[in-house]
Amino acid sequence: MTQMTPKLRIVEHAYADIGDSSTWLAELGTSIRQIVPSLVTCFAFEIARIDGRMCLGRPWTEDPLIERQLQLTFAEAPSELLDLFYGAPLVAKMSREVLEHAGVAFESTVLAETYGASGFVDAFGVSAIGPSGRGAVLGMGLADPAGPAAEERIDWVHIAAHIAAGSRLRDRLAGDDALEHA
Repeated sequence: MTQMTPKLRIVEHAYADIGDSSTWLAELGTSIRQIVPSLVTCFAFEIARIDGRMCLGRPWTEDPLIERQLQLTFAEAPSELLDLFYGAPLVAKMSREVLEHAGVAFESTVLAETYGASGFVDAFGVSAIGPSGRGAVLGMGLADPAGPAAEERIDWVHIAAHIAAGSRLRDRLAGDDALEHA
């Protein structure tokens, strides 16, 4: 019998029928606590590409400041910036890395200030977006700016694939149109 590791528990939650989307996101988010050592806070949210723009669906956060910042970001950020973070189907990266790869200084964005106000230095995001442009994102506010090691990030990409598949399955079985109103 296979022992249920914390990472397998997240995969199990990805496919679980555990109520509405908010409950599902909370289960995914709280599962992270058992895996990431320098975790300060975690959050999860649904996402969808609507009329060519990534849109925020239901969020779950431990910190109300993070939820407010997510709402502001999706309302005000240019599509190009949102696509840096959420344009690829399966991503497991630190915010600073995503921005610097695109030539944007992390310190020049509102993220540095927002993260500091919430007690962490950077966020590690795991985007799990299916072919339809819908999916979920797990975020982890970390005290360690390096984030997970390279081999751990590969595991997170695999986990993201399961979360994306679980999200598609939930949509198909429930007919959940919550993101259509985002």
